[in-house]
Amino acid sequence: MLSQHFPGVIMRPTVITQVVNQVQSHQHRVAFFTGLQPNIEEMPPGQRVIMSNVITNVGGAYDKQKGQFCAPVGGVYSFIVAISAQGKKQAAVRLMHNENHIFDVWSDSAPWSTATNQAILLLKKNECVWLQLRDSAFYLHGYMYSTFAGHLLFEYSTDQN
Repeated sequence: MLSQHFPGVIMRPTVITQVVNQVQSHQHRVAFFTGLQPNIEEMPPGQRVIMSNVITNVGGAYDKQKGQFCAPVGGVYSFIVAISAQGKKQAAVRLMHNENHIFDVWSDSAPWSTATNQAILLLKKNECVWLQLRDSAFYLHGYMYSTFAGHLLFEYSTDQN
């Protein structure tokens, strides 16, 4: 306790609790987890993957109609993608940040296979991240075998160094 090291300083638990509560109330809580419910077959390349089975959407930043996450606050975010290919077929998606290609996830099943990848990205407020189908590898296995998740690690402004 501070009072042991600094005689005369009295720390009341209620004051500490109030400070902790104030700090926590100013932190944004952002996390989502969504998955593909039906299989995807024969879709044109470049299409957005709409994972509409939303399990978690703390902060409401994942839009299941558009299949995208838009940052409610500038910060460093973690995203993980798991893609499962249907039996003896291929599935591949691209993680997109605005219009920039970040990485691919490619799954080539014989008979079943799942692949994953993860990114740590610096996003400005309102920047978006989504999944896009790759050429000729569009047989994504649904039933929550293919998933997309992300969360805010910490707030960060690009003005900081």
